[in-house]
Amino acid sequence: MSLDAARALEILDALYAGVDGYRLSHGERNRLQTEDRGLVYGEILARPFGELLETAGVHPGEEFWDAGAGTGKPVFTAALLFPFARCCGVEVLAPLADKAESLLLRYQREMLPSLPEEKRRQEIRFITGRFEDVDLSGADVLFSHCTTYSPGMLEHLCRAAAGLKAGSRIITVGQALAWPELEPVFEGPVLMDWGESICHVYRRD
Repeated sequence: MSLDAARALEILDALYAGVDGYRLSHGERNRLQTEDRGLVYGEILARPFGELLETAGVHPGEEFWDAGAGTGKPVFTAALLFPFARCCGVEVLAPLADKAESLLLRYQREMLPSLPEEKRRQEIRFITGRFEDVDLSGADVLFSHCTTYSPGMLEHLCRAAAGLKAGSRIITVGQALAWPELEPVFEGPVLMDWGESICHVYRRD
């Protein structure tokens, strides 16, 4: 038995009810007294994000990575809607990463036991740190909500994408990647929590 999309979206809604990543991000950036625009929070909507993943293409047993995972919603969306074997997120702001971890514990305790075996076999993991310092080379699908990334951060993301194996797909929100090894597959508007944004899908040659 597989998990249908309607049930997956219900689980996501229940899991993220009352979660305010914007507040957590704003509070931590104030505490750090940083004006780094690359840390500005943005959130997906599950259904449009699922459609974006369908555009990129997902094969059973693949790995999904989110560079800048926030509270982890893209990771859970990828895990629930698609047959990934492993879904991982990297987030530098500790309160956001901590929230993702607490949601993972709740998911494992309250929701996962009643889900199909294919979902119980999935690995979901969150890492606190900068994505530039994490080995992303295992990703078959690499996602980044990089709308406010600086040129330096965007170059790091390009290098990470170029380091993936041939055939891997890269999805970005808000900014395009320019790198010889990346073949553009899709460019178009996708609805996010905060409004419409231009998204890009690339394939690693």
